Amino acid sequence: MLNFLLNKSFCLKFVKKSLVGFPERFAEEARQAQESPLPLNVMRSILLILLGTLAAQGQAQTVWTLERCLQQALEQNIDLQTTALNVTSAKWQWEQARHAQLPSFSLSAGQFLQSGRSIDRFTNQFVQSSISSNNFQAQGSWTLFAGQQIQAQKAGAELRYQAAGENQKSAEQALALNVATSYLQCLQALARFKASESQTANSQATLNRAQLQFDAQLINESELSNAKAQHQSNVARQTGAWNSYLSALQALQQFIRKPYDPDFRIDEGGLGLPSEQQGNTQPILPYSLQDLLNNAQERPDWKAAQYNVFAAEQALRAAKGATLPTLSMGASTGTVYSDNAKEITGINFGDFQPIGRVQGSGEIVEAPELLYSTQTIAFGDQLSNNLGNTVGVNLSIPLYNNRQNYVRIQQAELDVTRAQLNLEKTQQSIENELQTAWLQYNNAASQFQAAALSENAQLQSIRLQRMRFEQGLISQIDMWVNESNYNNAVQAKIEAQFEFQFRRLILDFYANPNTLITLTNE
Repeated sequence: MLNFLLNKSFCLKFVKKSLVGFPERFAEEARQAQESPLPLNVMRSILLILLGTLAAQGQAQTVWTLERCLQQALEQNIDLQTTALNVTSAKWQWEQARHAQLPSFSLSAGQFLQSGRSIDRFTNQFVQSSISSNNFQAQGSWTLFAGQQIQAQKAGAELRYQAAGENQKSAEQALALNVATSYLQCLQALARFKASESQTANSQATLNRAQLQFDAQLINESELSNAKAQHQSNVARQTGAWNSYLSALQALQQFIRKPYDPDFRIDEGGLGLPSEQQGNTQPILPYSLQDLLNNAQERPDWKAAQYNVFAAEQALRAAKGATLPTLSMGASTGTVYSDNAKEITGINFGDFQPIGRVQGSGEIVEAPELLYSTQTIAFGDQLSNNLGNTVGVNLSIPLYNNRQNYVRIQQAELDVTRAQLNLEKTQQSIENELQTAWLQYNNAASQFQAAALSENAQLQSIRLQRMRFEQGLISQIDMWVNESNYNNAVQAKIEAQFEFQFRRLILDFYANPNTLITLTNE
């Protein structure tokens, strides 16, 4: 039953065969349905299920290549999107630092309303009134010298932006390597399943032969039971291998953030790496360990650490610049308008009013009352008449600010030392990775050679032992032992082969980290 479920092509042929002559058989089945215990609608449902099965089996499975998986991961990975946001943020900070060395300008305007008692400048009397006024001002300032703080901050921001870009490249390359590793694990699981499938087929043939021998009374029931047990063990191993393959596919889908698809399959062509290595010769690599060490300085994580050192040095330069004088200049122009600003348009004489007495004679002195006619000065005239300009230069010398500048300098020096140590740690880590990867690759290559030779020797042995078994020269138990040894050799070769592929993938990645990234652009 398990083999029937695993053999999809057989299922498809079975369903197609069951639908041969469907129109002619439907009338006969409808006639028989009246005498059948099954209702007609149940039989129709069964036929619809068969049709749906045929359609589902006829659809092509979704095959994903490595390039497609990489593209999906680069577009959907959340950590990579966060890194891209960090790059954008660093870019805007650099833009802000670049424009800090330019002059700044601003415009301001105000509307004011004053209500209450005030002095009328014409009558010199207190009056109750409401006054509306406006003011307008334009001003600008420019820092001429600030102890090279602005230049240092600009350089530091640019270096941090470059470091963020290198960190993004490093994240993309690490993601691509992880995707390729997960893809390789799927291929390894598929190879294990195919090997176990072949072993199951061989054990089935052995079981069939043992059944014939038992029927002919050439072997006893114990030997037949052993053959059945061996076959069932291989069937269980094949089932486990298939489940492992499905689990690896699901893990790959989750890693690239693809919604679960039961028809998701990968391209069995693999990663384009050497899949076989026969003989005793080591593969010739286009690079040496020294080449990898020399190229390590081009890695983005190495560059990012260097940029961080340079940025820390610029921060120290800016902190020291804060102890120097600051020279700046500024200018402004402004004007005001008020509806209480009046101008005299005419004078009229009113009644005579006493204004005092003559000293000595006491005669009353009278004078005519002056009646002024006024109007609010025009808006444009007020703006022109009240216009005023200022310009000045300011020099600020820091003398003492509670040791704040001193603490900033000490902190900046610690940041430089910390960045230098991080660069040294990164360099050492990269060198250790390269040396370890080189050793692991050589070990994997040697192991793959030994496993290939062992599998080849076991293959020659099993062929000879099968001939001897068919001739009755060895027992069934001896044959099972030889088959077990051969199966173990096949599995060992698969493990060694993919370990070799993985180690070669690591070395190629270190030799050219952009190799996997460029696959998505081809």
